[in-house]
Amino acid sequence: MRIALDKDYSELSRAAHEWRTRLADPRATDADRNAFEKWLEEDRRHEDAYDRAVAVWSSYDTLRRQHLD
Repeated sequence: MRIALDKDYSELSRAAHEWRTRLADPRATDADRNAFEKWLEEDRRHEDAYDRAVAVWSSYDTLRRQHLD
């Protein structure tokens, strides 16, 4: 059963990172945002996965700024 949980986590994480990238793109549309809201509503774990993805990307942005300064 652990393999299934790891696979589920990996898939959720991948999807969350894809959503974060898609929504951060200035070309994101209302349809994109609506699809994202629908994705969030599909499973309560989606919001947590997305929040983790945003935190990871935020950490990268912080590290990048620190190295540029």
